[in-house]
Amino acid sequence: MRSLSPNCYSTPGNMSLALPAEILLKIIEFVFDETPRRPMSLLMVNSYFHNLCLSLLHTVLRFSSVRQLDRFVRTCHKLVFRPRVIFINLAGGTVNYHLFKLLRELFLRLADLTRKSVLDSEYDQYNHSPRGKLGFRRIQLCLNSLRLDESSDYLFNALDLTDPFEFIWTGPDPAHHFSIAIVPIAASYLFKAMQSWTHLRHLKLTNLSFPLPEDGYPTHLLAKALGIVAHDYVTDPIDSVPMSPLLPMPYLQTIYLGQITFLDPLEIAMIASATELVSLASMRIVDAYRGSIWGPRIRIMDVEKASASFFSMSSSGSDAGDMQLSIHKACIDRIRKLVSCEALTERIMGGDRMDSNVK
Repeated sequence: MRSLSPNCYSTPGNMSLALPAEILLKIIEFVFDETPRRPMSLLMVNSYFHNLCLSLLHTVLRFSSVRQLDRFVRTCHKLVFRPRVIFINLAGGTVNYHLFKLLRELFLRLADLTRKSVLDSEYDQYNHSPRGKLGFRRIQLCLNSLRLDESSDYLFNALDLTDPFEFIWTGPDPAHHFSIAIVPIAASYLFKAMQSWTHLRHLKLTNLSFPLPEDGYPTHLLAKALGIVAHDYVTDPIDSVPMSPLLPMPYLQTIYLGQITFLDPLEIAMIASATELVSLASMRIVDAYRGSIWGPRIRIMDVEKASASFFSMSSSGSDAGDMQLSIHKACIDRIRKLVSCEALTERIMGGDRMDSNVK
């Protein structure tokens, strides 16, 4: 085979065909997306393929079983590149009461390995994080948590070591099967860990049951995790509320909440109208319920009504009353601009049926 430039690859059968490395990487990445991964044949093609495959295998770490996680933690001693994506995809029937402890050990191992890795400047932006946290382009979990898991606090200990640009946690069941993957206790530790994230740009959570105050949890945990503090909109106009000196989520652009139970419309209103989230452009609420799935879906009118609690309306016609009405209107406009309440999954019978007015 003829000598090649570092940015292309050609085959012996067609010496005139030069395939750019970027395209070849995409093809290899597509092959690696299959589960389970079988990279050995590609690694053994030649040194050029070997290096390309290593860059993908090490920068995008995928785990499809608890056994893989455990083996990586115990046996991996070197990475050629720093990981930028963590993807853990476990089958719905997986039950392991040490999963979150293992997740913490994974991030501790990665913290040690990345100090010894060859750092490619392309990935440096995802690994520059304050206080020694692990920066990732994306952390993606597709797994179930357990209600009676005494090691749930390790979820906080694990995620508190990180500072991702994008965080996704979805359930492993099919989309038409409404199930809870993120139970209330796991949600509370997730939201607690999020309070220390500063680089988050995209957040997607599905199959989540919000913690209830009557079960001893504080109210509006997600809003607090996003750094939202209560403001007096009666005295402070919505566009002039002073911001915190350090914004916890200054880069957050999109929020997606799907298949959610026990979500308070007031929490949506708090997030959508928060001036702290200066970059927020979209908040999608899909198949979300104020209570159980047998109760009403959340509609945009519920969020708008909830926002009225921010204000103490004076008598109409007074200066104070007119000012509050104006501020409330600005709040409603912002909610309508950012929030969409959607019904995606139709149920066979019972509950709040999908209708054309869900938005």
